Amino acid sequence: MRPVRRTFRRVERACIAKEVSMIPRRALAISLALILILPLAPWPALAASGTVSTCDWASFDAVYSAAPVGGAITFACFGTITPPATVAISSNTVLDGNGNAVIFDGADSLRLFDVATGASLELRELTLQRGRAGEGGAVRTAGVLTVVDSIFRGNSAVSTSPLGGAIRGAESSTISITGSTFEDNRAQGDLNADGGALHTQGTLTTLTETVFRRNSAGAPSQVEGGALWIDTTGPVDWRGLVFEENQALSAEGNAYGGAVHFEAVGSPSRLERASFIGNEAVAGPDPVAGLGRDAVGGALYQGWTPALETLRDATFLNNLAQGAPAPPARVGMPWAEP
Repeated sequence: MRPVRRTFRRVERACIAKEVSMIPRRALAISLALILILPLAPWPALAASGTVSTCDWASFDAVYSAAPVGGAITFACFGTITPPATVAISSNTVLDGNGNAVIFDGADSLRLFDVATGASLELRELTLQRGRAGEGGAVRTAGVLTVVDSIFRGNSAVSTSPLGGAIRGAESSTISITGSTFEDNRAQGDLNADGGALHTQGTLTTLTETVFRRNSAGAPSQVEGGALWIDTTGPVDWRGLVFEENQALSAEGNAYGGAVHFEAVGSPSRLERASFIGNEAVAGPDPVAGLGRDAVGGALYQGWTPALETLRDATFLNNLAQGAPAPPARVGMPWAEP
């Protein structure tokens, strides 16, 4: 007996052949012409996806601007890209260094990336350096920021009260950082300064296998978090972190958290497998008020509750919290002196 499926196929072919033979020749010619023409119509533009073959601004901008709805961009080159202005991220965007030495350089004149609310930016295997702004020298985000195997180096936030030398996260932001390095970033203020490398009031649940080295926050008045400052209602689960030689330095005010300042975090929150080595919180005397100032937490400081609940497998070595005694008394009031 013949297979039923093969019999159906033969009947189907016969029916199709019969139907084609019944089509008028003119109609058939028109149909064939349309078939030939339709594939030539332009395809819809892809999301800003593509490959950057030459690592300069013109080449990157050509790929990124091809379709401003965002997408994935891979680098098949190495070199330094110097944006002439801050790159605004208004949709979901992935920048993947793909194992190449790709550097975004702000030339100490501008913020590199600004992520809008509702948008996301994922940085993979990239270096962001010498970004500069009043907050978030390299990246400011109100949306989602994901950082994987990347380096933030020499970025700065400089203003009256700067926030986050490298990254600043707004309350609406969600930040995730894995396998990355933050070094030599700073928040330098004319009054206060918080978060030498990172400052966030949003969610920072994932922070793993990351190094914070030689970051600093400095100002005449109160300073908090030489490397990192966080205030969030969400819990944190941080693992495998290294904090080395970060500083919170105040010339005439209080200093809190040479490496980390926990203003508040949600519950339950934990920090595991971390080392704090050679971090400093240093306060200076106030010569005008004639008062000494406090330094609290050479390595880390916990502020308001709820705070960090679990600290496990952590190393603390050669950290310093150095307060300042009151300056010598002077005769007369300072505003009355010539």
